[in-house]
Amino acid sequence: MALLTLTVLSEVRFTNISINNNTTNVTVTGNILGGALGTLCVVDVQYKFVKKLTSIEGYTFGAPKVGSNGFSKPYNEQIPKSYRFVHGMDIVSALPRWWQGYSHVDKELQIGSRFRLNVISARFKDHGLDGYIRLLKELSIKD
Repeated sequence: MALLTLTVLSEVRFTNISINNNTTNVTVTGNILGGALGTLCVVDVQYKFVKKLTSIEGYTFGAPKVGSNGFSKPYNEQIPKSYRFVHGMDIVSALPRWWQGYSHVDKELQIGSRFRLNVISARFKDHGLDGYIRLLKELSIKD
């Protein structure tokens, strides 16, 4: 119920902001479940406001897969500015598994090492938001 309420409120707020402020650029971000919802939100906003938007971007961090090839292929064509950040061996980014019929949307940006001796614990440790933030800060300092 809370998710439905949040979705409806978000849509009403975005619609009002878009109509009242002549919004033409939208950026959607999300981490973990928020990343999965952000992926779906980008498609929804792009579909509803295709004639009004000049740019829509999506940035997700540690997000799971949200659809099959039937979802990801059109998504990749419609949302070219979409970026999925994956920290090391983050386990959630690998879920659901390919054999369950899911596939990721394009433009994976790998941050941190994917190779570790402690494979099991790294899969969970790399999922933490603090690791994403630390590595992104390190990368921004280098640039």
